[in-house]
Amino acid sequence: MQGPPLNAFILAILLLSPAVNAATLQGTAYDLFTLDPLPDTIITLNTTPEQTFVAKNAVYSFDVEPGTYTLHAVYKDGAGITYTADENVRVTSEGTYTIDLILSPSLDELEDLTPPGDVPSGQSPTDNFMLLTGAIILLLGAGGLYAFYRMRTRVQKENATPPSGTGVNENTAPSIKEEKNPVEEKLDEYALEVLDVLKRSGNRLTQKEIREKITRIGEAKISLILSELEELGYLKKIKKGRGNIVVLKEKGLAGENQPLKESQEDKAPQEGEQREPPSLGA
Repeated sequence: MQGPPLNAFILAILLLSPAVNAATLQGTAYDLFTLDPLPDTIITLNTTPEQTFVAKNAVYSFDVEPGTYTLHAVYKDGAGITYTADENVRVTSEGTYTIDLILSPSLDELEDLTPPGDVPSGQSPTDNFMLLTGAIILLLGAGGLYAFYRMRTRVQKENATPPSGTGVNENTAPSIKEEKNPVEEKLDEYALEVLDVLKRSGNRLTQKEIREKITRIGEAKISLILSELEELGYLKKIKKGRGNIVVLKEKGLAGENQPLKESQEDKAPQEGEQREPPSLGA
């Protein structure tokens, strides 16, 4: 006899309960140094109760209600080095939020791989110290190598360009032009400056750091240049929080590239410079 009244009570509760707006948090876990996806990354979201996701293909997804959350990602490679990342996310309404996680190891993690009191047989503490030092140099030396390559290229160009008035044979001019980088021959000066800043900074900067280093270009124009360079294959932008990490690709370092379209603002001064004032009659 209590069945129908109980069912009616449950139905009334369901009808009077407010609808919950659900949102989706999704993204991919990447290695900071190689930008390769990190499969089997364990990602934790501090909901109640806490949610844990094992990203088999480095891709994760959570269904959440509006609120503020913290994503915590952990990845351990074959050498035993642990990569981590933490990202704060604020969900204001329903929809899909894409948050890519950039994982990196800490120097403390590298130093803790071999404890000082636990030295394998046949190895001395000095040998382990040298191995750790070499690993740190490999991780941090890529930017220095690219900077050295850039400097050497500039020195070669300066030596190949003779000073004016030295009487150099004009037949040698075509050979000097052929040695120019195709990227520098086709891109405008603003795009070249963006690529140069990235190369001198280890091929990796945030979009905000690029704006701070190139003050003569406005924020909107830098954003447009980065979008066109990414479309042409020079670089890649990775979403991190509310900003972007800009990373040079192989095509941005050297090789054939298509020229960027010059804006009307860039063309106006050039056309003005070609105009000559009318000469006055004698």
